[in-house]
Order: sequence, then structure tokens, then C-alpha cells
Amino acid sequence: MKTLVAKKGAFGEKYLLNEVRYGGKATLKTYASLTYTGRSIRVKIEAEGQEFYSPYKGDYKNEPVWNADTVEVFLSPYGSEEWYYEVDVAPTGAWYAGHIFNPDGRRGYAHGEDAEKDGILWNIAIKDGWWTTEIEIPFTFLIADEKDIARATQLPWRVNIYRIDNKNDEYLSVCPTNDEDINFHITKGFGKLIFE
Repeated sequence: MKTLVAKKGAFGEKYLLNEVRYGGKATLKTYASLTYTGRSIRVKIEAEGQEFYSPYKGDYKNEPVWNADTVEVFLSPYGSEEWYYEVDVAPTGAWYAGHIFNPDGRRGYAHGEDAEKDGILWNIAIKDGWWTTEIEIPFTFLIADEKDIARATQLPWRVNIYRIDNKNDEYLSVCPTNDEDINFHITKGFGKLIFE
């Protein structure tokens, strides 16, 4: 199981995304890095490319943005493989946020959330052949009881970070699922996230 590190106060190591199933090399480079504060976790995804496609516009909320170019973050506080959170952002600013129930570890059942109400923020920059997305997810979105936040960041979480590259028909992840299906919800492929 791959281990990712979120460094407090500054983005740490850049993790390369590769083909989701078995980790083969992608056509275009994509990197993810993480940081956190006492209030939130932040994920930066830098995606190489000249053309990005999404039919979903910036005011689209909880739409199936994963049907086109998108970046996605799956986080499971306390390391559960049955319950986790998903936040997806398209290059247009359209988004999806949900609480996922996945009892068989292969297909999640989503409960859409209101990312704006829950304080999730994102910033998108497309410049010089790169699409950079920074997503800030408050711990209060991920952890029901605010009193548990300090304890939760002392425990390992489960994580995976994805990119759909529409033009090259590629599905990328930081941690390969080692499964024949192209499926981001294969939880046995999630990596471990630790906070430093």
C-alpha cells in the first residue's frame, strides 16, 4: 500500500499519477501534493495538457463531472473502506461532492453534499499547458464531531487522487487499484495518508 504524506503548512512531495489499473505510464504528466492546517486538508493537482473538455459549467453543482476532464479526491478518515468522501472538480469549475457508501469495495453509492455550504473551496488556473486545481476541504466536512479532528489527524487515513484525461481516454491515479476494471471506487487500491 502506497503511503502519501500531508505536511502541515506547506505542500510536500509531488506524487505522480499513472494509469489507474496497474500503474502504467500516462501520456501526460499529472502530479498531486497535500498539506493541511488545523482546519482543513488541501490537495493540489497539476495536470499537463493543452485542451480540457467539460460540458459542465462553473455554476453546475453535484453534476456527473466525471464524464469528462476532471480531478478527483477520495478521503477516508479513520481508514474505512466502506465510507469515504469524494470531491471532484472540472476545469470549468463545476464540481461534485459526496459521501460514499461502498460495502463491497467496488461500487460506491453516493449521497451528494453541498460543497459550498460545507465550506469546500477550489481554485483553478490554466496556464502554459497546465491545469492546476487546489481543493481545500474543511475537516468539519470529513469528521462529524469537531472534537475528533485533532485525534483524527494522528491516525492513518485512506486516500486516492484521480484524473480523467478525456482527450487521451486515460484514467489516472496516485495509487493503482491493481484490478482489471477501470473503476475509481476499488477501495483495496486506496493508499494510506499520514499527517506530519
